[in-house]
Amino acid sequence: MDTPIQAIPTNIVMGFLGCGKTTRIQSLLDNKDPSEPWGVLINEFGQVGIDGKTVSGAAVKEVAGGCMCCTASLPTQIALTMLIRKTRPQRIIIEPTGLGHPTQLLAMLQEEHYRNVIELQSIICLIDPRRLDDPRYTQNALFRDQAFVADVLLASKVDLCDARQLENFHTFAHSFQPAKDFIGLSERGSPPDKYLQFPHNPHRSAEKPKHHHAAASQDSIVQEPTLVAESDTPGQTLQPIEWSRTTGGDQDFFSCGWRFGAAFVFEEDELSRFFRSSGAVRAKGYVKSPQGIRLFSLVDQHLDIDEIEETSSVQHTNESLLEFIFARDAVPNLDSQPDATQALDITEQGILACLHQPGG
Repeated sequence: MDTPIQAIPTNIVMGFLGCGKTTRIQSLLDNKDPSEPWGVLINEFGQVGIDGKTVSGAAVKEVAGGCMCCTASLPTQIALTMLIRKTRPQRIIIEPTGLGHPTQLLAMLQEEHYRNVIELQSIICLIDPRRLDDPRYTQNALFRDQAFVADVLLASKVDLCDARQLENFHTFAHSFQPAKDFIGLSERGSPPDKYLQFPHNPHRSAEKPKHHHAAASQDSIVQEPTLVAESDTPGQTLQPIEWSRTTGGDQDFFSCGWRFGAAFVFEEDELSRFFRSSGAVRAKGYVKSPQGIRLFSLVDQHLDIDEIEETSSVQHTNESLLEFIFARDAVPNLDSQPDATQALDITEQGILACLHQPGG
């Protein structure tokens, strides 16, 4: 007979695309009591699921291929239930996609069948203070609603901010009513109990609680694995190498993910240049390079490249994953299947041009 499950303290860590949510979660895991089992539920707008594979120190479940608030019915409930039953975590951290509105996720977590299972504590929103200079964010209803609903506001990427931008963050953070339970900086090494344990205030309603985008496309394109020759040297046996492409999106954004087999090795410098020139609003992934496995993260034309830590499961992978998210209004004719396919073929050709050439 199963032991009854006590209500599990649960936090939501949210924020707009590329604000550093997964990095903050990893820092929380690194600084928690190692004897406490935690669970992490990660939702990605993209199709291939990258962030969950870079997190270590907890049991991780992923919900990929759309925003969690749109998929808050069956896929999210199944993933959350499996996480609870299989790992019996003492705390759960939920990371919605940066394009997800929190209202429906909150409603799901407060439904009757979760009432005795989930104890909803602090909702944490990460904000890159540099974005407060940009009306594309400050006038974006989703950006503001994520901040409205949060109990805790943390400034991220502070090493890239100047004093004026940090002051703007504090002014913005203190403008909300009810006042936030905690306002601070997202810093590595900060103790996880510093702001996790506040009870969520249900009176922090969204400024515009209407859902801001349509559900992820249900007719995603899955390209059949492509076979290419490992070598065109005369007389040498050709070995098949596979990759696949999967797409999806909503009315505002379009995502495309690539999965490359073990034989693909990418030049770091070439791929860096391609990321910066891709036109994507967000791009990320991990790839095999001659120097080792590298994690790429692009947002607002700022590219970070990191070595994968030895504790990450990615160190033991035999594949490379890449995901690009485009704003539909920035890429003409994405609603047309032939035009979308052509645009993605061009992107794919650019990625393949970054392959390492032995002896080159």
